[in-house]
Amino acid sequence: MYLDSRERNVHPLVMAPALTATILPSPIALPISLLPRVKLAQIPARQALTPVL
Repeated sequence: MYLDSRERNVHPLVMAPALTATILPSPIALPISLLPRVKLAQIPARQALTPVL
């Protein structure tokens, strides 16, 4: 992101909040995104429904 902003002539102080907002929540976001996958894996898979013609 930083190098892309430099190519687009965006000042680094403008990009600092965006970089901070991206990097800081990443340790929290990973477990939050994995939690539904774990919960869904515990539910038995449904049988495929055949369409009625």
